[in-house]
Amino acid sequence: MKNTLLVAIMISMVFIEMNAQWINDPQNPRLVCDEVCVQNAVQQVTDDNGGTFVFWLDSRSGCNGNSFFDVYGQHYNANGNELWESGGREIVSYESSIISFAVMRSSSQEGIIIGAHSRAIQIATDSLRFQKFNDDGVALWANDLLIAESDGCEGNYFLGLENFSFIQNGNGYTVNLTPTYCGGSDGNRITHFTSDGLLTGMFNGEPEGNQFYVGSRGIDKTYDNTGDTYLYYTGGNGAGAHAFVMRVTAGGDSAWAPIDVLEGTNGLNYQYAAKSDPNGITICYQSSDGIGDVDLFLRRLNPDGTWAWNGDIITLCGADGGQGNFYWVQDETSIYVVWSDGRPGIVGNAAIYAQKIEKSTGMAQWQTDGVLVFDQATYIPYAKCVLASDGKLIVMNESGAMGFNAQSLNANGETEWDAIVSLSNVGLPFYADYQMLNSNGNIIVAWAESLSSGGADGIYIAQVAAPDVTIVESVTACDQYTSNGETFTSSGTYTQLLAGDTTYVLNLTITTANIDLLINGNTLEAQTSEGLISWLDCTDYSVVLNNAQTFTPTETGYYALMVANVSCVDTTECYLIEVTNVKEQTWTTFTAYPNPGNGLLTVKSSRTFNNARIEMVDALGKVVMSESQLNGQQTTLNTSAIPVGCYTLRIQSGEDRHTMIWTKM
Repeated sequence: MKNTLLVAIMISMVFIEMNAQWINDPQNPRLVCDEVCVQNAVQQVTDDNGGTFVFWLDSRSGCNGNSFFDVYGQHYNANGNELWESGGREIVSYESSIISFAVMRSSSQEGIIIGAHSRAIQIATDSLRFQKFNDDGVALWANDLLIAESDGCEGNYFLGLENFSFIQNGNGYTVNLTPTYCGGSDGNRITHFTSDGLLTGMFNGEPEGNQFYVGSRGIDKTYDNTGDTYLYYTGGNGAGAHAFVMRVTAGGDSAWAPIDVLEGTNGLNYQYAAKSDPNGITICYQSSDGIGDVDLFLRRLNPDGTWAWNGDIITLCGADGGQGNFYWVQDETSIYVVWSDGRPGIVGNAAIYAQKIEKSTGMAQWQTDGVLVFDQATYIPYAKCVLASDGKLIVMNESGAMGFNAQSLNANGETEWDAIVSLSNVGLPFYADYQMLNSNGNIIVAWAESLSSGGADGIYIAQVAAPDVTIVESVTACDQYTSNGETFTSSGTYTQLLAGDTTYVLNLTITTANIDLLINGNTLEAQTSEGLISWLDCTDYSVVLNNAQTFTPTETGYYALMVANVSCVDTTECYLIEVTNVKEQTWTTFTAYPNPGNGLLTVKSSRTFNNARIEMVDALGKVVMSESQLNGQQTTLNTSAIPVGCYTLRIQSGEDRHTMIWTKM
């Protein structure tokens, strides 16, 4: 009889190895560019094949006190290999310095569209131009498209341009620009151009909404093929300012007038943004709760300008302490927001929390006031996030004490990675000067390095992946061991690759229990000295003798050897040992019928059974059936499970014994 018992498994240690970037060295991410002078303001767009186009402002040409900038770029494939010149390729360069730029690439057919706001150093004239590039960084339009230009308070009375943004809208592009007017006021303007580089809207843009003073502003597209645009902006940057959303037609008219989305509230406390989708536009903003704390809120409008969510204002986070610096992304059904949170009990100035909001109802899908992502010593955190291809949310944040870190949240808002992926403890980003991207499943982050002397210089890039997990186990097993579908029969160290990025290392020790024995007359002798030796009475498998190499029974019966060696326990078959000095008697009459038989077997005696025992023994001496504590003159045995063959019936009642042969057909 074979028993494999007590497989001892001891988890000795678990190693977490970070696989945070293509060069597989978390403390040394790939350097994109560290040329002379300054590189900062990083942006990137996907190449749709797992790689990325990275762009940044670069003052290596001319420097001019690090105040004259061009746009440079680099293309990385899915494996992280540079496809353009080392240090980056010059993409956009003017005689004037580029103040800011924006990049878009919806497909390889549509190309890379780059808009650049430049300023002539000596005469402070601002211009806004666009150009289209192929995936090799080659300009496709014969001339840059000039969208707007300041004239020094003559004609349009533009002193300069503050900022701009643009979106792909239908078959063309819509631009939102904010000029500074002579006299100091500013306002929103919108214009359009085609993918062929033709200006179809008004030069310098058509005024829309507030033309006196605006703070945060932006545009987003509608999804009904009208070419209309959502324009959102604030009436100032300070605390208490209000915020507005309006819908502008492709022709420049108001589809619906500006709606004060903060009506009835305490107004803004600086941050304000909006995102559209086919069913409307969602507004996220930072506002005072009226009792001293700054919280985060959401509202939503339908495409026709009516309120969604029954007009309710949704509190995204109303925990004690201030919440701000939010960043958000969305998919078809949900909005995901991450933010810095100063609630009591955190480690540093602010922890990082996250929330998932269902668009159709505005209901929070995770814990009230969000789930904790990072709680690390941080000065001014600027968390960002991106949706992975499996629907998980990858969140990043910089901690001066713990590096530039990443964590994954699953659909339930639970952190996924046992260890935070730390990309680097050197070359940390300059506040929010970094950008995350999902390129065909590859999560890529690019950033501008923060300098201890202030500002940023140097561009880095890394791939963010789930940490490689190596699990090491030490296992002692009997004879063999099966791990993850693979069976091992000898001691050794075995490595198995599991699902995802998990490596399993098995340190295996195989032990055996030697149960060989010799029978010499009435004496049984174990052929091993290793482990615990025990002799068993097969009547109830009780131990009759321990730690003895030999065993000589004093009564006739069936006995077995059991050896326990470390975690391996094995037991021999039961052997009949007949002690010759035991008196044998027979009953006057003893019958077993039917004989031969194949089902129920009746055993009958002319005398009354007195606590009798009946055993059926096969030709090898193995007990195949046993009944005990029998009383009366007959009993019935069910032999249906016994193989066909000849068997010995042994009956014992006290010192009275009888044997006979019975055949199973």
